[in-house]
Amino acid sequence: MGSWSRVWLCGLALCAPPVLLAAGPLPALNIDPDKITISGISSGADFVVGLHVAHSSVIKGVGVFAGQAYHCAVTRFPKDPMLKNPTGLNSSVPVCDGCPAGDTLEYDHCKNNPEYVDVDLLVEYARTHSALGNIDNVSNIAGHQLYFYRGTHDTCYKTGAEEATLSFYSRLTLDRGDDNHVAYEGSVGSNHAQPTLEYGADCGGKPNAKFSYIENCGCESLARGL
Repeated sequence: MGSWSRVWLCGLALCAPPVLLAAGPLPALNIDPDKITISGISSGADFVVGLHVAHSSVIKGVGVFAGQAYHCAVTRFPKDPMLKNPTGLNSSVPVCDGCPAGDTLEYDHCKNNPEYVDVDLLVEYARTHSALGNIDNVSNIAGHQLYFYRGTHDTCYKTGAEEATLSFYSRLTLDRGDDNHVAYEGSVGSNHAQPTLEYGADCGGKPNAKFSYIENCGCESLARGL
């Protein structure tokens, strides 16, 4: 019968029966494997950081628009208050690295309380799992193009949150003298948004549903993040 792929079509509460599709050869794409970069904002930026650190042999650069450092969301830091979570089912953070049994972390503790973040713990975690072969060798990141952004009016990622992400990467790259590959933009007056040269809602103005997370700030940060 040949080779087949199984595809599930699922909605919020419904799931259609599996559809079998014949698997054909993938088309050749004109992509330079040495120039693959990824960018994202907010939770998308969190995903970008995680994907990049874990697969740094493939991903060669990132644009992080208000994102957390690698493994930050589930890491307990010494100053973190604990929340009771005896069953592990009633929490937005069901997995916590370093929490006592039955306890967990506040949701989004890294972006809401950046003063709690101990970057050294995150760097140690990444290097340990790199040495164990669980993720790609973090030495790959040296020389990658790294761009970080946070708007001055961003109330979602508090002051210091993006800086912790920058510090995490800097510890992995600047130790090797690669500061020319790292850029941080923190002076544009946007909200929690991606700034554009001439498109989107008013820069730093009231939230606009039509242009969610896109603001006209007269800058080319999006291009720099590519």
